[in-house]
This record gives sequence, structure tokens and C-alpha cells, in this order.
Amino acid sequence: MLKASILAWLRNVVLGLALCAGAVPVMGCAMLGAVTNPKAAAALNEDASMYVVLRRSTTAEKIADSVDAAMSKQPGEGDDGWMATLSEPTDALKDAMTTESKRHHYAGAHAPIRVLPAEGWARVLPDAVQKGSGRTLFAMVGGSLVDQYQAVADLKKQIGDLKGKIEDNKIEMKKDGESDDDKNRLSKENDDLNTQVDKLEEKVDPLMDKLIDAARDSAGKAQLGSDGTKVVAVVARLRQAIDDAKTSNGSALIGYPRAIPGLQNTLKGTVISFILEYVEEKTGKIVDTSKIDPQVTLDGMTPQITINGLGPDDLGKLSIGELTSAVLDKTKKFVADAFALPSRVGRVGEMLTMEGKILNAIQDGLKTAGLTPPPVKDIEPIQVTPAGTAKGGRGGSRPQPKH
Repeated sequence: MLKASILAWLRNVVLGLALCAGAVPVMGCAMLGAVTNPKAAAALNEDASMYVVLRRSTTAEKIADSVDAAMSKQPGEGDDGWMATLSEPTDALKDAMTTESKRHHYAGAHAPIRVLPAEGWARVLPDAVQKGSGRTLFAMVGGSLVDQYQAVADLKKQIGDLKGKIEDNKIEMKKDGESDDDKNRLSKENDDLNTQVDKLEEKVDPLMDKLIDAARDSAGKAQLGSDGTKVVAVVARLRQAIDDAKTSNGSALIGYPRAIPGLQNTLKGTVISFILEYVEEKTGKIVDTSKIDPQVTLDGMTPQITINGLGPDDLGKLSIGELTSAVLDKTKKFVADAFALPSRVGRVGEMLTMEGKILNAIQDGLKTAGLTPPPVKDIEPIQVTPAGTAKGGRGGSRPQPKH
């Protein structure tokens, strides 16, 4: 078993090097980091739809934003209810994952697909942080960290945005029909953008080092009293959320080369998911997917949609015109986000790496103060089979869609 695991890991490393060397030049060596993460590398064996691929990146982004809020922005002053919620979130995470496994984009998949723990974190973490009360993590271990953190975060965001633009330009250069003049212009623009990135990284690196040292020092000196147990538990859980987000983000990157060429073919299933979500949001009704037969075409990056098969009994007071308009808007955004996914993955990855380093430093500081992190058990993915049944969750499925 160990030998097989090592061979699988080596295969993924070799594949990552091949991809880095030119098999998927648009995404560069970011793919190498993804395939050498065994949990993310499992996506190599999945035929994930573009909807699932994009969802994996957006859930990672939600987690990154929520960790950012938990450390420095929300909740406000008061009790520490949010920490109590996150100190043992396992059941809530599994429940959220099970609920998600029943939705069309998983239950209607034509091949086995995993519902990753990030799906759970993307529901549980924002809810706990945004709706909870209590001091932020930085307020607990050292309020002076906020300004240092914000300075670093702002620079990291600028770097992420520039790297995203570089990836967008690479995608543009690969498009059919792009003139040599435009390719040269974009190449020169990327040279300038890379220079800007280098300058910002030279500026942010020493600030990041100082922030890490300050986080470790503040956590080691913090007078937490009876709150210490809760704080060290929450830090361990936020680190777990970051790790699961990295797996989700990496899985999105790995799944992208297979998913993007089939975007047109899978767009109908995506539109069905949007219809189900919007009807349920507006009316509370769960529509039988066998009734829905949308006509979907893609002209370049512009989708056209006609929704067939739904009547007043399905829609209630919701008009077919309102539904079509809302779903078309969602689909346009989806298509744009799909083509821009590599740049999103890069930006999210930058943020997750920064947050992970800070949380590691805080945990190290807490250890020096005698606060040992509790053991944290991995949340296993839920495997959904083509028949729409979930293995590893709480069971149940939704009706199969028409294809």
C-alpha cells in the first residue's frame, strides 16, 4: 500500500513537471504545486464539470475572505460566541457537505465526483464569523497586528491582481485569430506587469517577515486566561480550513484543462443548476429536474438561453421572464469567470498562503505559552456516484436530470 502511494505521488510530480514545462502553458508552474498535494491531485481522476471546477475555486475564496474577517475585521467587540461555534464544527461541516451533495451539479454528475470539505467550510465559516459576536483573533492575541496585517494584505492583493492580469493576457494570447501585433502587445504588457510584481514582492517580503515574527511574539505573550483553550482550538480549525481551501483551489486548477474545452457541452447542466437555485431561493420549491429542458447556445463568450418545461405549478408567482433574465445574468457571469479561472486561482492562492503562514506563527506562539493545539481529524470528502448517491455523508439524493 505504501509503495503504491509513493508511486502515485511520483506520477503526480512527473505530471506536474510536464505541465509546468509546457503541456498547459497558460497556467504555468502553479499546476506543479497543485498536483503534488495528494488531496488535490485526486482531481486528476475526476471528470468534473466546469460548474464544479469553478465552484471549487469560489468556495476557496469564500474561506479566504472569512479567515481574513475572523482575524482582523469581524466580529465586533463582545463575547466570543463565534469561537465556540468554530471550536468543534465537524457535524456542521458534514451536514453542509451532505446537503450540497444532493444538489444537481453533484447528484446529476455523469461520473464519480467528490464533494470536498471546502463546501462545508464555505457555509459554516462565513455564517459563524459574520453573524457571530466577539473579538477578532488579532484582538485576542495582540491588537497591534491589525495595521501590520493590513499593510501586507493590501500589497498581496495588488500582487494577486497583477498576476491575475498576466494570466488573463496569456489566455488572450492563446485565442484563435489573435493577431501577431496583439500578441506582441500583450507580451510586452506582461513584461511590464512582471516588473511591477517583482518590485511589490521586494517591498512586501520584509513586511511579511516582520508580521510573522510579531504574530508569534504576540501570541506567546497574550494574557488569554480561560480563553486560551478556545483560542488555540480556533486557530487549529482555521488552519484546517485554510488547508481544505488550498485543496479545493488546487483541485479547481487541476480540473480546468479538462473542463474548459467542454464548456459548451456542459453549459446546459450548469443552466439547470442555476434554474433550480433561483426557483428554490425565490419560492422555496424544489423543481423536478426531469421537467427542465433549457435550450442553451454559446456565441463566443455570450450565452443565449430559452427555458422550457416549467409552468405555474413549478414557479408560483415567479414569471418565466424573470427566471430567464436572472439565469441569463448568472450564466454570463459564469462563462466570464470560467475563462478567467486561472487568474482567480492565483489570487486566492496568494491570500491562502499568507493567512496560513500567519496562523502557523500564532499557533507556534501559543505553544510557547503552554497552549497545545488539540488534535484535529481530517474531514473526508463525500464521494457521489453517477447514480446520485452520496458515500460518506448523511445519505439522500435528488431526482436525476435530463441530458
